[in-house]
Amino acid sequence: MKIDIFPLDIAKGPAFCNREKERALLKNNIDKNTHTIIYAPRRYGKTSLVLKACDEMEKTSVAISHLDVDLMWVTSIEDVLHLILKETSQLLSRIIPKYEQALLLLKDIGKHVEASVSLSNNGVKLDLKAAESTPDTLIDALNLIDSVAAKKKRKVVIFLDEFQQISELPERVAVESAFRSAAQKATHTTYIFSGSNRHMLAMMFEDKSRPLYHMCDQLNLKRISAERYLEHINNAAKMHWKKDLCNDVLSAILDLTRRHPYYVNSLCRLLFQQEQPPTTEQVSAAWCHYVNREEKRFLAEFRQLSNVQRKLLHGLCVHPTSQPTSAEFLRKANVKHGSVNKALDKLYTLDMIHQSDNGIIEPTDPVILYGIKQKQ
Repeated sequence: MKIDIFPLDIAKGPAFCNREKERALLKNNIDKNTHTIIYAPRRYGKTSLVLKACDEMEKTSVAISHLDVDLMWVTSIEDVLHLILKETSQLLSRIIPKYEQALLLLKDIGKHVEASVSLSNNGVKLDLKAAESTPDTLIDALNLIDSVAAKKKRKVVIFLDEFQQISELPERVAVESAFRSAAQKATHTTYIFSGSNRHMLAMMFEDKSRPLYHMCDQLNLKRISAERYLEHINNAAKMHWKKDLCNDVLSAILDLTRRHPYYVNSLCRLLFQQEQPPTTEQVSAAWCHYVNREEKRFLAEFRQLSNVQRKLLHGLCVHPTSQPTSAEFLRKANVKHGSVNKALDKLYTLDMIHQSDNGIIEPTDPVILYGIKQKQ
């Protein structure tokens, strides 16, 4: 079976690049039942990292299962419960022998969760539903996972992605409290929270007035080093073309994508469709083609910003600087000094800008950086 070395979703096996320190931290936290919050922008490989850590633990004879819950589109506690119970049903069906599932209904189900066992084409099917949409039902469901995990002597990782959406719910405080209640009592379940909006997540986990305050260890996911990426891409080149890529080509790939994991893979997917290793000119042409294809998306994001925010973002693309509040930069960006701090804070809040390794403040999304520079 041909392996996709540059996937746009989950990176597995040889497609996974580095993250050695992060994997070690996660595995240690899972082993010690330490809950973790992962801070990272969109498309940074958070899910791939969590699944890789679980897979490595399983290969060392650790009995482990994971629950992957994407909360991006939840708008109510009903939505949260539906996702949790759906994933829980599938998880329990995998780790509980079929003949034990009926007994489970009598022993472990809380009073706020309804359960049934039915026959399907694939055998016995376990189905969990909320008796009522309340925080107590959520606690029951989460406690059920930990209870079964303890009886089966295995670890369970509950990975809650885009968790910042919980803070948008009308019942946000009660739902956050429910997660804290279940996590504090868990003995065999480790919770890993993540999301694409650092500001909102930080408010949930670092504000003393919020239920989840100081409940988790923190993992700040940064960009993979150039050294590791060079090795990873060159290994793929030797597999694909039976030869190394020249240093200029490798440097061009990493410079254009700014080592953003999603865009490194996006560009490399285009380049590795060629019969021969690319030249630097072909790298630039492929990236330009990709950015033009993404133009509608980045323009839509750009237009949602205020006039001052757009000017700042434009200025940071055209006039790179580590001092965005300096008089010289503001003159070039045509931004008044009195409005810059608030606009900068908003861009940071939206994860639209970040500080690169060399101290330069630039757009987090390299497509926006290149797209704006291209129009000059």
